[in-house]
Amino acid sequence: MAKQSTGTVDIRGKQYKTVALRVEEFRSEHPAYGVETEIVSRGDVVCVRAVITDESGRTLATGHAEEDRGQGAINRTSALENCETSAIGRALAALGYAGEEFASANEVEGAIAQQQRGENTRPTPAPSEELKSLLHASGCKSKADANRVVAWLTGGAWKTFEDIEAADDSKQRKVLGIANEKADKTPVADWLMEANAA
Repeated sequence: MAKQSTGTVDIRGKQYKTVALRVEEFRSEHPAYGVETEIVSRGDVVCVRAVITDESGRTLATGHAEEDRGQGAINRTSALENCETSAIGRALAALGYAGEEFASANEVEGAIAQQQRGENTRPTPAPSEELKSLLHASGCKSKADANRVVAWLTGGAWKTFEDIEAADDSKQRKVLGIANEKADKTPVADWLMEANAA
C-alpha cells in the first residue's frame, strides 16, 4: 500500500481516495454545500449517518457507517470519530467523489488490517435489530413510543415492533428500507415527534 501525495492510496492495484481528499475536492467545488452528521446509535456499536446538502438544504447524498468499539485499537478510543469519517467518505462517494472504488482508502486499509490481525467481523444484525437501533435513536423510551413510530413509518401497514420482529427476514428488510428512505427525508431524531403529531 503506497500512499501518494495526491491523497490516493494504491491498494492491491486499485486507487482509493482518502476521505480527506474527498472533503477537500468537495469543499473547493461546492463551498456553500453542507455536510451534516447524525449519530444513529452509540454504544458497543456506533452508527453514523452523513448527509450532503446543497445551499438550499436539499439532500443530495447520504452515507452510513458502523464501527464496533471492540474491533481494533482505534475504535477502542475513537469509534465515533472513525465512524463519522467513514460516513462522510461514503456520502461523498455517493455524490461522485470517489476514486476507482466507492470505499475510501481509510476503510479499505482498516479492513485489511483487521483481516491481518485475524479479527472476525461481527455477523450482520437482523434487519429488526437495525430498526431497533433506529427506534432507539429516535428517542423511543417505551413499546408504545416504538409502536407509534413503526405505524408512522409504515403508514399504518405495521402496528407494532413485535410484529416486525416476528416477520420473516424479507419483510423485515422491506420495513428497514422504508425506514432508511424516511431517514433521507426526516432526521431520525425527529421521528417520535412526527409520529406523535400524526
